[in-house]
Amino acid sequence: MGATMETKMENDPKYIVVHHSAAVSPDPQFAAIEKWHAARGFPISSLGFHVGYHVVIEKDGELVRAREDLERDTDALGHNFDSLSVCLVGNFDAYKPTPAQVATLATLLSEWCNKYALGPDDIFPHRHFNATHCYGTKLADNWAAYTFLRHEYDRLRGIIGDFDLQP
Repeated sequence: MGATMETKMENDPKYIVVHHSAAVSPDPQFAAIEKWHAARGFPISSLGFHVGYHVVIEKDGELVRAREDLERDTDALGHNFDSLSVCLVGNFDAYKPTPAQVATLATLLSEWCNKYALGPDDIFPHRHFNATHCYGTKLADNWAAYTFLRHEYDRLRGIIGDFDLQP
């Protein structure tokens, strides 16, 4: 297999697509995902990776960036030019994400939603767009959106504090 040329194409984020790796390989998994996506011929990002997601979140909560936000991704057929993508390492058909992954995801979703004027109605599991059960059967379709909303509530509460809304 020959080297893949670097591909940097414009991405106009309208959605956030959340994935799980569904892998049982040893942690961390970024290198394994890179190898798998390279074998599938995914284009190289401006950061030098074949990983098709913008970001991978390891089980310990470490965020590894594979693509710049405005680069196309290769994660959800039909939405590679209008979405941001994140993959949480793990098989969420068998178990749920770690608290560290949830915290990192919540912060990332907040950053992306605020930066690109997106909201909870723009956050989807991969299965919303393609015939797959990704991001795993242990997580409801609205799990990632709820994670974002819970984070935003806590963030705003920290800014304005507790106050009584009663007249």
